[in-house]
Amino acid sequence: MLHEDRRLLAAYRAGETWAFEILYRAMSEPVRRFLAGGFTFVSRGRTCRYRGAVPGIDSDAIVQETFARAFAPSTREHYDGERPFKNYLFSIAKNLVLRELARKERVAALDLGDEGTELLRRKRADSVPTLSSDERDPETFLADGELKTVTKRFVAELDPEGRAFFLYRFVRGLTQEATADAMKTTRARIKLLEKEQRRAFLALLRKHGYFVGYAPKPRWTRHAA
Repeated sequence: MLHEDRRLLAAYRAGETWAFEILYRAMSEPVRRFLAGGFTFVSRGRTCRYRGAVPGIDSDAIVQETFARAFAPSTREHYDGERPFKNYLFSIAKNLVLRELARKERVAALDLGDEGTELLRRKRADSVPTLSSDERDPETFLADGELKTVTKRFVAELDPEGRAFFLYRFVRGLTQEATADAMKTTRARIKLLEKEQRRAFLALLRKHGYFVGYAPKPRWTRHAA
């Protein structure tokens, strides 16, 4: 699609909002199907299989982050315009899934202690190995580094309550209710923190060239009778 439409390609590289909307409408469902169907990958010389629908992996969130990364300035710049854009998105989504699986293993290791860490280390050799940096496509590697820097800056500027919320809700992936329990506060306070952090993080992303000119549409609108 994108590699066959030079006008759309130019708009994508320029970060135009209309290009994002067209590509998202056309490609978001194929990315969801790709994640649901699973995929094979090679890590440390071994062929492995991700079967899809793994508990704790939020496919909708992976789809959203896939498009966020696809529209990152460095990623737009390094797309060659020759290979199919769908495959390009698949490679980003695949690496996000593998990164999330690796992150969950690290969190579990912290919770289980030394004995659990050793158990997970042995189990990893028989299940889902993580990717080293030289096994990832360069566009995703560049976007990862850029987003990591932006995220670190965002977290560093949070107050202690905000950092605790970010850890429980976004790093550990707890529900709003579980986050409220962990922080010993109310669900209403958690909802407010989430709303404020999402708005602030979006503003910081825009400052660094992500989603410039893009305004999410509301889920519903009230029409006059």
